[in-house]
Amino acid sequence: MPTRGYGFVKKTGDTMTGTLTSTAMPKCRVYNSAAQTISNNTWTAMSFDTEDHDVGDMHNPTTNPSRITVPYDGYYFVYAKVGFAVGTANTARGIRIYVNGSNKNTFMGHTANNTDTYSCTISMLLNLSANDYVEEYVYQKSGGDLKTGSSPTSTSLGAFMVV
Repeated sequence: MPTRGYGFVKKTGDTMTGTLTSTAMPKCRVYNSAAQTISNNTWTAMSFDTEDHDVGDMHNPTTNPSRITVPYDGYYFVYAKVGFAVGTANTARGIRIYVNGSNKNTFMGHTANNTDTYSCTISMLLNLSANDYVEEYVYQKSGGDLKTGSSPTSTSLGAFMVV
């Protein structure tokens, strides 16, 4: 078993072989240092400029900053969260996990009023192949542009993690 509780096992064909130690276990958590503007009624890939940690060179904040690319075949836990600034009441907000440009999971919600921020969270376990990439897409339909939250300490926390 790995020394950390992630349980990553390397996959070879249809056979699971061995485990990776915690120092070699690929894991990545990214976020933004500033808010990102999301256009109205458009699914938009989040672009991340800051890495909390990146074991396995899974993310490049300059080249394809929306992507986390896995180095090995195997099962990965993917977690995404986005917070939106205060917007119009009773309007849609959403989040998706994409793999290699295809939607794998969607969460949609609606704001209750126009005085609160609104956050969306989604997670799933994915069986991925080496060099597959995962992205977080977000959506809002407030009638105009709307900003996301930024750093992990902001009120509208946003983060993307693959372990």
